[in-house]
Amino acid sequence: MVDLFENNSISAEQRQDEAAYESMSSGATLEGEVIPPAPRHELEGVTRPFNFASKAATSALLDGFDYTQIHEADRTLVQTQANCIREKLKTQVREAYYLGDQLSIVKDKIGHGLFRKWVKDALNLEIRTAERLMLIRKRLGGRYQLLSHLPLTYLHALTAPSVPDQAIETCVAMAKDGRTVTSADVKRIIEEHKSKEKRKAAQREQQNDALDLLKALLDTDLERFIPMLTPRKIAGISAYLKKLQHQRRATSSRAAA
Repeated sequence: MVDLFENNSISAEQRQDEAAYESMSSGATLEGEVIPPAPRHELEGVTRPFNFASKAATSALLDGFDYTQIHEADRTLVQTQANCIREKLKTQVREAYYLGDQLSIVKDKIGHGLFRKWVKDALNLEIRTAERLMLIRKRLGGRYQLLSHLPLTYLHALTAPSVPDQAIETCVAMAKDGRTVTSADVKRIIEEHKSKEKRKAAQREQQNDALDLLKALLDTDLERFIPMLTPRKIAGISAYLKKLQHQRRATSSRAAA
């Protein structure tokens, strides 16, 4: 299996920090709290995006708050609490992934109908909550570790069924490049890709309308066809014909090559 934390050029302090993180991922105890291990089969092939510095330095990258606004005597305390809270939030993400994995295993075994009843009666859990946990496991897989610094709410938003796959891939690619993916980034990326999908859907609808009109033209006389030509449908026919022309040129170019 790929060693997620393999690096020969880091300091002893960094190795100590990362060893502690690895122990947490393996089901060790953190401040008296047992952290469930991530399913190892999901971690195969996941590579580390960049070299983590110490926890303090890594946390500072994620903290956009201006601490000069706080009295100097209290500043260190508040920064320390911020670091501790962020680490706890990471624990929530790991637990959410683990629960989603276990729920998925049961659902595969007993089927969707019985699974809904089992979730309600055995776990006293809303089916929507179970489905959101399973979506983190299904859509992110072992890559959830790249985004484990984000609040769980934003991971639920990113893995929602209505969010295009490209939005997830964009966030994962940013993390692999060593860039810090913030909550604002997730919100912006989701909105951008949803807008793209809406534009594509509108174009498909327009082209389908155009195709229906062309078929109608072949099946009816011109006098019946002309009243159907609204400006919007004329634009759709034009766009559709341009698309066909582009496809024909591309096919010809490949054939010539």
